[in-house]
Amino acid sequence: MRDLIDALIREALAPYLERIAHLEDEIEDLHRRARNQGRRGVVVAVDHAKGLCKVKHGGNTTPWIRWACAAAGEVSEWRPPSVGEGCELINHGGGDDSGQTIAVPGIPTAAYPPPGSSATLHRVRYKDGATAEYDFASHVNKWTNGQTSIESGQDYIELSSAGSTLRLDSSGISLDGQQIDLTGAGIGLIGPTVNEGGISITGGAGMQSSGDITTEADVKAGSVSLTDHRHRENGQGSLTDAPE
Repeated sequence: MRDLIDALIREALAPYLERIAHLEDEIEDLHRRARNQGRRGVVVAVDHAKGLCKVKHGGNTTPWIRWACAAAGEVSEWRPPSVGEGCELINHGGGDDSGQTIAVPGIPTAAYPPPGSSATLHRVRYKDGATAEYDFASHVNKWTNGQTSIESGQDYIELSSAGSTLRLDSSGISLDGQQIDLTGAGIGLIGPTVNEGGISITGGAGMQSSGDITTEADVKAGSVSLTDHRHRENGQGSLTDAPE
């Protein structure tokens, strides 16, 4: 009798047990897909021509997959990931073959630590050491490449390269260098000009002036001094000889 009752119960519960087993399989599949949807990894290979990369995560390596860009529309940006760069893998659908996986690079690693630590600084650093940065607390924008830099604030801009400097600010324009060459069909200087190092004019039309030329020192034409030269007297009313 007991066996009969057990048989009747099993027969009645069979559809439910089958459904429960099916639900357990579905839950396990959902758990697996959830685990596969997001994984942390490191780029191990890059195909720049095709815009693809491979990422190692745990003991597995993805096939060639695409990486996410900061912009890919009417405004586009090209910035391929580097081998050794950390990234997040987003697996659309959570499948096992990684065919729909996208790599999102930009996670710092020991090989590529963050290039800054300020809360107000935005900085881009390149492999050769060049940097482009802006600090919105000091309002200073700076681009540096070796011995060359361009720095600007809200009231100045300065260009510097290998010891030569050009600066523009409210006080005027400052140009400093070992030698400064100005070339052109015509170069005009408007306003008073101060020269502390002397002037040397070679060739051309020489020097012409429509105004007075004043000096506290001497003026010489060849070996003849304007202040120290002498004239020989030839008698009253006669012209003097040429200056000696």
